Amino acid sequence: MKKHLRLPTQRTRLKLSAGFFVLALIFLWLTAGAPMPLPILAHYKAAAEYGMDAGAVVAGGTVRFQSGAANTKGGDQGLRWRVSACADGYFVTTHSRVGGIFWSDEHAYPVWPFEETPIPVVTLAWGSDYIWEETHADGEWQYEAVNLVYVKLPDVARVELIMGMYPRDGNDDLSQYDWLLAHGVSADCIEVAPGTGLWLGQQIFPSPKGGGGSATLVRAYDADGTLLYESPVPGAPGFDG
Repeated sequence: MKKHLRLPTQRTRLKLSAGFFVLALIFLWLTAGAPMPLPILAHYKAAAEYGMDAGAVVAGGTVRFQSGAANTKGGDQGLRWRVSACADGYFVTTHSRVGGIFWSDEHAYPVWPFEETPIPVVTLAWGSDYIWEETHADGEWQYEAVNLVYVKLPDVARVELIMGMYPRDGNDDLSQYDWLLAHGVSADCIEVAPGTGLWLGQQIFPSPKGGGGSATLVRAYDADGTLLYESPVPGAPGFDG
């Protein structure tokens, strides 16, 4: 008598399909570096991997490039950032989506006490765009930077961030400091959490034709406009690099 192979029931097939789906999700999770379902969980996971005893989150946000740079594109759009207190400083992380449902933790920055931070700036995100000239097919890049600035001093009422791409050539023999004062893009920062010394700055600046590297100058003022602090930049008075 011929025997026929019995096919799995519909319920069994559904259970098998669900099992394969769960295994696929686990495989995706592992191959993506074990990301977390929430940015805050990714933040604390990164802190543990760095051996940092991260406390409560004191600041955070979502990167949104400025409306003045409507054409600006970049993989960092929508990126989340979180800051928590740790030891005598802060622990900063940025998180991008992985697989549409998870959050990465690949970028982390311990920020130490202010007096031990030569240039107290963490770049959270970059955006860029290629601007075409109307009359000919020769354009230039422009960049947008989103920065977290750490200036914890008494009586600070305003923090100014001056940034630009310091050109390799065509800098008129100016030092970084003098070039930033003459050609850098200035922006007033926003204090993201009172009493923390954390300020958020964001600006757009062009790339020099011959290329170059980013240069940054931080200035802090009191309510009367008196300069309280200036970050050390090559060429500044008294600079000791």
